[in-house]
Amino acid sequence: MVQHGQIDRKFGQPRVSVEPTPEQADNPSEEGRVADCREEKELNLVAGALIRDAIADAPDGWIGNIAVPDSGGASVARRSLIFDYGDMTALPATVPPAFRRKRLVSVAGSSLFAELAVVRLFKLAGWTAYWRDGYGGGWVADGDLERSHLPQLPASLGSSVVADVTRARGGLSGCWDVVAWKANLVVFAECKRRRGDRLTGKQGRWLRSALDVGLPNEAFVVVEWDFASRPNVASRRAGPAG
Repeated sequence: MVQHGQIDRKFGQPRVSVEPTPEQADNPSEEGRVADCREEKELNLVAGALIRDAIADAPDGWIGNIAVPDSGGASVARRSLIFDYGDMTALPATVPPAFRRKRLVSVAGSSLFAELAVVRLFKLAGWTAYWRDGYGGGWVADGDLERSHLPQLPASLGSSVVADVTRARGGLSGCWDVVAWKANLVVFAECKRRRGDRLTGKQGRWLRSALDVGLPNEAFVVVEWDFASRPNVASRRAGPAG
């Protein structure tokens, strides 16, 4: 495994198991229905992507599970990512003041918001990924510091899963920061600055709704990120850390 924006290109296999109930197994008239159900589940339900192989390694690596508030007792994997400081002068002049206070991180030669850095890591590993910018009310593509929001995800497995959870949840409130998909795998990642951010009840309720529609816990990860070093001169000129 390698560090700082490079990817170890290995992926977990989908894990979907839909077995008939004893009653179904004893009833021949149910066999065709069970087979159709199994095929539909294998094609459409989300298998837990082994996200350990989808984002870059880092000095602290995997740091165990974390309980998610208001999720009905669910817990998900917690991952540490260490970045170098990005160049704050890369921010376009059109970025609003609230986002100018967000520190940029350096990943794969680019200066990006932490959420977009995670998007970039997924994309380098061959996934499709977007940032759900709750402040702007849309989806943001890789590298887009101006946050040119897409009102909807492109038609895909990812958009289908988001739609399913949104219906169960009654809206997008609490949707996790990043959604990524590859083949029949979907992952949601929530980015939190180490020692600074905490999971919210809304995010826990989004997780609960996702579990209720068939996603496994393994499809979720909390990315706790931080910086490996002090900011460079360009970063210090840009203002206080945020």
